[in-house]
Amino acid sequence: MAVLIGWLWYASLGHRHVTAQARPAEFRNTADALQSTNARLVLAAADHFYWLNNGPAAAPLYARAEKLFSESGEKKNELHARIGRPRSEAETMSFVDLSRYLGEQLQPPLLRNDNGLRLWCRIAKGYTDIKIDYRATKRDGLEAKEIAKSQGQDQWVTRSNGELGLVAFLEGNPGRAARLMGGALLSTMASGDVGGEIRFLELLGRGFEEVNAHAEAIRFLDRAIRLANGEKDCGLPFMAYESKARALVATGKTNEARAVIEDALAKARAQQKRGHEAELLIILGTVAESTGDRTQRFSIWSRPGSSRPLSSSTEWKLTRCLNWQKLYRNSGDLASADARATQGLAASQRVGDRFLSRSSGLRAAEVERQDILNFMTDCYKQGLGSRTVYDKVIVVLQFFKRHGKTKLIESHDWPDYLDTIRPIYQADEIGPMLEYVDQDVFTRL
Repeated sequence: MAVLIGWLWYASLGHRHVTAQARPAEFRNTADALQSTNARLVLAAADHFYWLNNGPAAAPLYARAEKLFSESGEKKNELHARIGRPRSEAETMSFVDLSRYLGEQLQPPLLRNDNGLRLWCRIAKGYTDIKIDYRATKRDGLEAKEIAKSQGQDQWVTRSNGELGLVAFLEGNPGRAARLMGGALLSTMASGDVGGEIRFLELLGRGFEEVNAHAEAIRFLDRAIRLANGEKDCGLPFMAYESKARALVATGKTNEARAVIEDALAKARAQQKRGHEAELLIILGTVAESTGDRTQRFSIWSRPGSSRPLSSSTEWKLTRCLNWQKLYRNSGDLASADARATQGLAASQRVGDRFLSRSSGLRAAEVERQDILNFMTDCYKQGLGSRTVYDKVIVVLQFFKRHGKTKLIESHDWPDYLDTIRPIYQADEIGPMLEYVDQDVFTRL
């Protein structure tokens, strides 16, 4: 692992970037473009921002381009903009609804027969599906990669490889995951694909942070943040901010962590990034808890969120309730603690598919192996198959992992299902995973 980290770090510092997708020559600024009647220029500007992970800047340009192409009857470009706009607004809507919408866009004859449009839609759907169903992401990625290869679009091949690497990690194929994601990172560096490089730096940094390799994580995450800051049109690397804050908390640097979080929170609210806002508030609560700042903890968990989308976030609701419950219990206010527990049980209807709500009165900190096994038995009694039960257990375990509860079941407890996936890796598994990497692959890139 140390060899791989060093090699990637040396390469990321030493490589001289070229521009992967230059700013349109006639594009002056977004305000000007939104008034322009040059539909192709507006669409090119939207694609430029999208390529740099800047959905908030791309979305209004896609909306403008869609309108202009609709008026001129250029159906293909109209569809391109129609697909790009909701994907750029992804965090302001349900990922499930967006995935369904993009799936519907793939059905008309034009999308079935035009490889360029189909590639564009598959890419958008893949980025969406990774939030809800890794199997769908795999289908999206494989088709996108095949089309991109046939059209000679090497940078989309690279990005597809990186996303397939993430899928391989979830499937429990460590060698393939390391080769695909590490290779994708180096390819983006070689081609000057700044947006893609930031994406893979964030993913790798997040992976190291998850297994407590905090120093290595921060190096990758800082690199992602510096790259984004160095490109004025680039979107904000929220995953890097979140992972860096968690790494700083874990290493006792709470003041630095708080500064990172507050800075990122302001940016998330400005861009209506509801998911990132909720995640950052959760991390901020962790900072307050680690320092014993009870006043700040009450303040944080009192926040309803700056927008309706955040206040309707199930995970945010449940996390707030669980933390309020803990605070009230520790202060001796058992009545308020029970009231928050009741609210938490209601919110948990969508977390772990009724896991907490089926166990009336059960608190997150009290969950044990037998509770998970009882939940699985209940699922089977409802007539659910092993595949479905497996997926439900994954959701449950991922939720409790976020709240400090790990290793709740044994390896032989899992439902008997052949297509094994490994959504949760332990620290001692990451080193061997990266050792699978063929160093020759990296030296050739």
